[in-house]
Amino acid sequence: MPRPDGRIDSGEPLYGAITARAWNRMMDSADVVLGKEDSESVTMRSQSVGYTRMLGQNTTGGVIPQWGAGRITGIAIQAGAGANVAQNAQFAKSPVATIGTPTGQPDDRIAIAIEPIRPGTVGWFAVSGIIQARIEVVSASDGYAAGKASTAELKSGSTGPLEILWKEGVGGGKLALMRFAAASSPASLKLCRTSAQWPKGTTASLAVFRSDGGATGETIAVLNLFGDIASGKWVWAAQADDGVYVYVNSEMDPVNIIWKITEGPDKLLFKRKEIWVHTPKDIEDDFIATTDCVEPYTPKAGE
Repeated sequence: MPRPDGRIDSGEPLYGAITARAWNRMMDSADVVLGKEDSESVTMRSQSVGYTRMLGQNTTGGVIPQWGAGRITGIAIQAGAGANVAQNAQFAKSPVATIGTPTGQPDDRIAIAIEPIRPGTVGWFAVSGIIQARIEVVSASDGYAAGKASTAELKSGSTGPLEILWKEGVGGGKLALMRFAAASSPASLKLCRTSAQWPKGTTASLAVFRSDGGATGETIAVLNLFGDIASGKWVWAAQADDGVYVYVNSEMDPVNIIWKITEGPDKLLFKRKEIWVHTPKDIEDDFIATTDCVEPYTPKAGE
């Protein structure tokens, strides 16, 4: 009896054992080796799928399941000035990528296995277009997915190299319909709000809101590089090139000290009335403004 992958064991008869799928896979492989494809099969395949596929060698050491994820790490058959004629011919006909386990980093170059691929063997991967996939859905509001440290499935999030067109539900091992994005997904600016004191140099988990103040249900990790932020403040977070959200601005606090003399035993300070400016505390000493509405100011303890 043939195995699920279409192969048969030693001693089993060929008659009735070879399925249409197994035969077509064999013919496709032969076409690749011979460097030619039947025009009718190419036309039929282009009409039946919505993705671009390429050959990849599984270097993970384990089976990559159908609709599982791999990471493109290079090419298995070298090409260029240092390669021989046969290698360059193979590259011209059908490049073969090396496929490793995803790292979970935003710059992973993801490929989705179209079929189960055993370790060390070559199989077909989708590298662009629309493809089915297995995915760990963290939140129902997630619209993108990226790799994780596993070939079994992708992991959803607010950013990633694949856009989620449809997903089965929340949890691991869910079916999804994915679209490879042109980049790592559009850079975005998100309106968030702090729920606790947020010190400079730390990362906080912030809830995301719409412009009307309604919560979206999404939560993102935001890095604060600029200054301490109080609890209950509206903040803007921008996505950097590596996919990390970084705090860029917040609900403005009154910074009344606009100029001060710090030399000598006494401090002379002036403040401007009802000025709303956001500036990190560590540059207040260098913040000088001109105004016609100032008054002497007696510093409080610690200023």
